Amino acid sequence: MNMTGLYHCTDFESLLNILKSQAFWPSYCYERAEYLEIPEDFAFAMVCFADLLDVEIKPHLKKFNKDCYLHMNKEWAKKNGLSNVIYYNKISVVAALFRNIIKEIIKRTNPKKDELSNEIRFTSLMMAYFKQYEGYYWNDKKSRWSEQKSLFYTEREWRYIPIVQNYEAFYLSPNEFLDRTFRQMKRKELIEHGYILKFVWNDIEHIGVHSFKQWIIICNYLTNRLNYNIIEVIKKVKIIF
Repeated sequence: MNMTGLYHCTDFESLLNILKSQAFWPSYCYERAEYLEIPEDFAFAMVCFADLLDVEIKPHLKKFNKDCYLHMNKEWAKKNGLSNVIYYNKISVVAALFRNIIKEIIKRTNPKKDELSNEIRFTSLMMAYFKQYEGYYWNDKKSRWSEQKSLFYTEREWRYIPIVQNYEAFYLSPNEFLDRTFRQMKRKELIEHGYILKFVWNDIEHIGVHSFKQWIIICNYLTNRLNYNIIEVIKKVKIIF
């Protein structure tokens, strides 16, 4: 069993882009707000990882329709300010306290203001690290919520949330998120302004790909374009059987 690292699950094209840029790029994650008893769902910019046992990765990939992963060193994650999310039962005391905080701040907020107050920004960041024990997840390919509930707690999720400095959109409303053009524009803005999660070769524990063809492409790129040692590359890049 291995829990020294964090898994980032992705598709092959995104895996190549991550390795080429040597950075993870945040994207918007759409989540339900029912546990907060507020009228709108929300989407925060983030990079997600899962603190899984090695034997848990294949069913996790299947669940989210991904075929590749990067397994990153946990010390790298800690040094870069990543944090595990806080899971809670929506009828618990913790959930009730957090709902009361949110309602009180919303009550005091001026809806005519274009810019978020520091109070709202701080609370929004708190919200980004809270997650239901179980619930429905957004399927972006099908543009709908999952039909069955998922036990989020078993993912043991860690997140990188960009701390924006100039009012870039670290948060989107439902209408903004569902407008794919607008969403991509705001994501591009975050990336261009440097809100990315960088790494070096030694931060990678190993890389998982779906096929021998993908393995050849990744190994060739890492050795021929990035000049990594062929022996080290072969040790790190694995085919997921």
